[in-house]
Amino acid sequence: MSHPILGVTPNKTWACPSCRQKQVLQSENHDLRSVYAETYPESFEDSKFTHVRAELFSQRIDCINEECKQGAYYDGVIMYMTNYRPASSTKLLGLSDLRCLNYPIQLKAFKADDIPAHIMEDYKESKLIVQNSPKSAAVLIRRAMHSVMIDFYGAKGDHLKGDIDALEKDESIHIDSTIIDVFRGLKDKGNIGAHLKTKGDDILEISLEDASLMIDMFELIVEYTYDQRFDKKKRLNAFLGEALEEEKKSA
Repeated sequence: MSHPILGVTPNKTWACPSCRQKQVLQSENHDLRSVYAETYPESFEDSKFTHVRAELFSQRIDCINEECKQGAYYDGVIMYMTNYRPASSTKLLGLSDLRCLNYPIQLKAFKADDIPAHIMEDYKESKLIVQNSPKSAAVLIRRAMHSVMIDFYGAKGDHLKGDIDALEKDESIHIDSTIIDVFRGLKDKGNIGAHLKTKGDDILEISLEDASLMIDMFELIVEYTYDQRFDKKKRLNAFLGEALEEEKKSA
């Protein structure tokens, strides 16, 4: 389905907001619907236009990447001058900011079953809102990271920078330097008022790419901490189970 103004139509290039793969839209993975109202002014400066159309539209696009298979909804309002052959004569008067909502939300399937609920809630909400509010998503994912530091590593939870420095110096924890670097990267990238003492003029703009990268980094942290601990417990339990069976056989 083509549209004279919107441009995101079959045979146009689109980048999936989930996997970021660029792809050419086809009719089977793209749908555009709209409702509109029209007015007919008595005269136009340009005689080729006959009416003004205000249009509420929604688009659904499905990603063709087999490893992603996510999709996105876009909606907004557009106003333009046109005639009864809009493909040949149109003039844009205004276009609202497009809202984008991924569907379904693509969550990482973590192995561990002991990740605290409040950490998972912040993670899920950040994934839900990242398209429309990267800054808010970054705040949530930074808070989730700090919660991992507190729950998994026993950080005090007073101040993020201080907790990172303390974990790095604490030789009893044996934390990998790479994880410290990831913690610092998340802190620096998301330096946007995650705690009450931050002043308004300290807030930085966060792009969608930055916020998405922060979420990716957080997922790596959870895999390195909770998932690795889960795997170790699973292997240990399997070993103990085998040892117990051997003991029963020899008894």
